Amino acid sequence: MFEKFTEKAIKVVMLAQEEARRLGHNFVGTEVLLLGLIGENSGIAAKTLSQLGINLKQARREVKGLVGRGPGYRATEIPFTERAKEGLELAADISHRINVQNIDTEQLLLGILGVEDAVANTVLQNLGVELSALRRLLLQSVGLVDENGTFVANTDSSLDLLDQLGAFINRLSGTLSEAREIRRQLKQHLSLSINPNVHPNDLTAIAQALTRQLDELPDRLDSQQPGLKACLNELQTAILNSAELSAIDKVQALEQIHIFAKAKRKPLDSAAQNLVRLAIKVLRGTLADLPLESSLVDIGNRCLPIMAQTFDLN
Repeated sequence: MFEKFTEKAIKVVMLAQEEARRLGHNFVGTEVLLLGLIGENSGIAAKTLSQLGINLKQARREVKGLVGRGPGYRATEIPFTERAKEGLELAADISHRINVQNIDTEQLLLGILGVEDAVANTVLQNLGVELSALRRLLLQSVGLVDENGTFVANTDSSLDLLDQLGAFINRLSGTLSEAREIRRQLKQHLSLSINPNVHPNDLTAIAQALTRQLDELPDRLDSQQPGLKACLNELQTAILNSAELSAIDKVQALEQIHIFAKAKRKPLDSAAQNLVRLAIKVLRGTLADLPLESSLVDIGNRCLPIMAQTFDLN
């Protein structure tokens, strides 16, 4: 990934490592990446944060107050925390979606903003920054939205690309956190764990477990609600065969199919029905990221209304 970083983005990472050492930490979290973005001083991210009144001194004070000092720097190299890695991955994804060859400071900051429970975002909020306003300013700075936050066409981006980016940013601000909450609450309310012995990223094992669940659904579901069982099977196959989805995206999408397979086998109370409704939103968000000509989009557009009607979610 780092070979795709601009010089300014590389400087941000180096400064973040120095900030970690200053705090006596043996890891690079989102909070020191934020300090690196501010300290870099010349990139779009730093200028946007400065525009909102954020400076390095106050940010350092807030970070220290939240995470404290560590036992002292001892490692030969400083690893990234899981949330920091997620922010870097989101930055790369955003760069890819807006057709930018290199990852720059604005994509790094957008990536951090998309990480749920990132300490950096708490730092910004404690300093009075509205995260949605910051995100809008960053997108404005690269000419992708107007002053009202509406996605616009420009000479470097097609309307299709902007539509895809719009859907992706909407997922960053809402649907991704909803997806995590779905998984947490569904396991609590509906006991929908696919298999406690299956690693969450083992796509093959998850697909096999889901196939068993779908096979156990009664055939009468297709007669009572035309095509429900067939739709779940068709969606599963399409997700597994999709060339557009990453392995992680496939796992998350299969989890949603599993939700329907398990939930249909027991009565749903109002809370559980709301959780299943959010699962449909996650699937719709996944489809929104794909090209319109994708076969998975076609199958989803046909099957999701049937699934919603089955659970009386329309």
